[in-house]
Amino acid sequence: MSRHDVEISVEGSRGKVLIDGQDIAHCVTDLTFKAGVGQDVPTLTLDLRFIDVPCLGSRETEVLLGQGAEEALVRLGWTPPHADQR
Repeated sequence: MSRHDVEISVEGSRGKVLIDGQDIAHCVTDLTFKAGVGQDVPTLTLDLRFIDVPCLGSRETEVLLGQGAEEALVRLGWTPPHADQR
């Protein structure tokens, strides 16, 4: 797991989820933040909103990521495939 600077704020029904200074709240559907006595490092679990896969069961299905989802995944350590593999 990679470590990041995290800041979460809520104002009424709106909020911000900053990962290394980038707000990814628009693609977060739920989150769990855990920190406590005896826990070395706090943990943040994110549920992200994705666009459905357009075709199931195909070997060449195009997988689409919702707005901001790829950026959020990259900031969390995911390496996207090269353009020629997409």
